[in-house]
Amino acid sequence: MIAENRLEFWLKFASRESIQEGIHSAISEHNLRALRDILALDDSCYQSHDNRLHQVLKPYLLPEEYFIIASRQGEYATAILRLLVRAAPLSVPSDDPELTEWAIKSQNKQNVFGSWLIQYMRDVPVIAKSEDTVFSEGCPQPTLPLYGWDYKAVFGVRRLSWTAELLETVYKK
Repeated sequence: MIAENRLEFWLKFASRESIQEGIHSAISEHNLRALRDILALDDSCYQSHDNRLHQVLKPYLLPEEYFIIASRQGEYATAILRLLVRAAPLSVPSDDPELTEWAIKSQNKQNVFGSWLIQYMRDVPVIAKSEDTVFSEGCPQPTLPLYGWDYKAVFGVRRLSWTAELLETVYKK
């Protein structure tokens, strides 16, 4: 199915509001596979729809509250936050005390993602002002600051787009 038809197909069956409800539910239920799949759907379908309407390439954004809710998810917080950052890196709240506290505690527990997130939160305002894209379809771009860490150590996966990751998951036995 070509991208245009795929977009029209999804727009008929799922409103942006229902997709956002699905993202919120997947976070609260710790359903990582559903979260990844819904983020990929929202990113590819609705983002391309918005960009077609406005004729301007806009970054994919999520509500900041998703990152804060994710930080409250105990042992699942790191995995959920990794997915959210890959989906919408410019949505990471740079000055939220609760997310900052989570990142500091994670860093103190030797969590590489927590250490990376603290530095990234500091730089989000500067990155947002630049025209650089740091992720596209869940895949890191060369402009993504890793602050000396390996991508897989920070994000727990190889450098794959949502589509490649979905295909890899579907065909695993």
